[in-house]
Amino acid sequence: MKKFMLIVLIASATIFISFKYSARVYINYLKIYYNKMYTENELLIKAADLYDKKKYVKLEDFLNPILIIYPDNNEFKKMAAFNYLQLGDAVRSAEIFTGMADNSIEESHTLEEILKTLYYNGNYGDLLYFYDKKIMLNNVNTAFYYGVSLYKKGRFDESYKCLMHAKNNTFMLPELSFYIGLNLDKKGKTKESLSYIKSAYESDRLNKIYKKALIDIYRKLGFFNEAEILVRSR
Repeated sequence: MKKFMLIVLIASATIFISFKYSARVYINYLKIYYNKMYTENELLIKAADLYDKKKYVKLEDFLNPILIIYPDNNEFKKMAAFNYLQLGDAVRSAEIFTGMADNSIEESHTLEEILKTLYYNGNYGDLLYFYDKKIMLNNVNTAFYYGVSLYKKGRFDESYKCLMHAKNNTFMLPELSFYIGLNLDKKGKTKESLSYIKSAYESDRLNKIYKKALIDIYRKLGFFNEAEILVRSR
């Protein structure tokens, strides 16, 4: 039995070493091939040409080995991130941007736009992936996106904290006021929630979601006359 286990261990170690070695050999082969055929600048020009011609699937295939060969080249990473955005994979795009060493203002703005896209597409779970990694928590706009996403996922205390950060650092927009109100109601603070939801409705009386929420709050608080008047209003 001991002899058998020893053989298994040796075989496993051999396979593991062979795998690691073969991966290293593959990367070295790629480096030799691409360095012989192109300079880094030529590869970037070729990638940009594919992007400009909107050949996004081809560009993805083209960049995959290049990102392995040049893992520290942020220009290739940017190209890949923008390309994934065009392919509709905002999550992968944001992952690349957050993993870049050069966290400049330009990249931060681009990442903010990607997180905004996730928010308006309703990808709340994907947004929380970046929230849990503490990405751009102090940014007012992303704090709002995170706050709503946390609310949608039932994480009300964290949601309230993000929403209040947004409230304290920007204008009180109807949507922000609305979600603060909903959050307070979920936390059992229905009286406090009324002013926020009412403010949201009064800022946008055509919004049926705000109207329904205000009617519900009125009824919860026993303000049945106010609720009835709002139900009958156009």
